[in-house]
Amino acid sequence: MKAVNLLPPDRRSAKRTTASLDAGRRNLLIASGVAGALVVVGLSVMVWSSNSSISDKRKQLQALQSEISSTSASSSLAAGTATKKGAVLSLVPRRMEWDQMLNALSKVVPEDVWISSLTSATPGAAASAAAAAAAAAAATAARSTTTTTTSGSTTPPPPTTSTSNSNTFAITGYTYSQPSVARMMRRLSIVPWLTGVTLVGSSKNTIGSDTIYQFSLKATLVPQPTAIP
Repeated sequence: MKAVNLLPPDRRSAKRTTASLDAGRRNLLIASGVAGALVVVGLSVMVWSSNSSISDKRKQLQALQSEISSTSASSSLAAGTATKKGAVLSLVPRRMEWDQMLNALSKVVPEDVWISSLTSATPGAAASAAAAAAAAAAATAARSTTTTTTSGSTTPPPPTTSTSNSNTFAITGYTYSQPSVARMMRRLSIVPWLTGVTLVGSSKNTIGSDTIYQFSLKATLVPQPTAIP
């Protein structure tokens, strides 16, 4: 059988209009849902990008802080090394070449003289080393004061140590006569490392049947003589 629509024409058009309105509403709801989803996705992307940028900035800040700390440590180490290097270089001119000096001394001692003791005192070098160490400690304390927060009174500077350039050399020995003591003094005066040879004392002693003279001489050491044979 053939289907026949018995509704009046106006009812049929009203039905078609209602169906079209429903389809339009569905399309509008779908479009709204899609737009909302896109907005949510866009916001999520923006939030993720912002968090990533903040994390990168924090990493850059930490790297810069580490670099600044390492630079400060390197600067402090370089300053301490420079201070120690200066202290060592200040002692180089006072360096004594003992092998050459003692070799020259052994060649000038007279045959009738024998040496019982040799004594060297270098207060100038010791005082310079102490002053250099005090300067290094003061520099370290100054750097620590600038990098840390302190409370109360400041640390007083270390006491200064006076230096002396008089490096002495003393000789004690024995011989058979006073002229031999004088000859020993003349011989020592030609050693480039010794200057200002003086007699400290001389005493007469008897050992068995022999008469001997015990003498003490003093001279000033010259660490770097101008003329070395």
